[in-house]
Amino acid sequence: MSKRDNERFDMSEVLKYQGYLGSVKYCDKERMYHGTMQNVRALVLYDAKDLDGLQSAFEEAVAHYIGVCKSEGWDPKVGMPESALKAEHTDARRYAQ
Repeated sequence: MSKRDNERFDMSEVLKYQGYLGSVKYCDKERMYHGTMQNVRALVLYDAKDLDGLQSAFEEAVAHYIGVCKSEGWDPKVGMPESALKAEHTDARRYAQ
């Protein structure tokens, strides 16, 4: 584990790259981080063993998504602003408790 993983990480935070946002979740059983791109027209997943790797995997997923959209002639529009995404995470945590 990297030093960053050992620090307390707020799971309501999101990954950011080229205007896209991605979720961050951790699975104790698998000992893996994973997430999904937010507010895009496809289900785009990524995972890694540590947070630095998750950021890299997210960036690769964004690049792949944009590439697929361009090759198919689709518009890879960015969805909701970050503030709306954080509000969704807060609401989801309230219901989970």
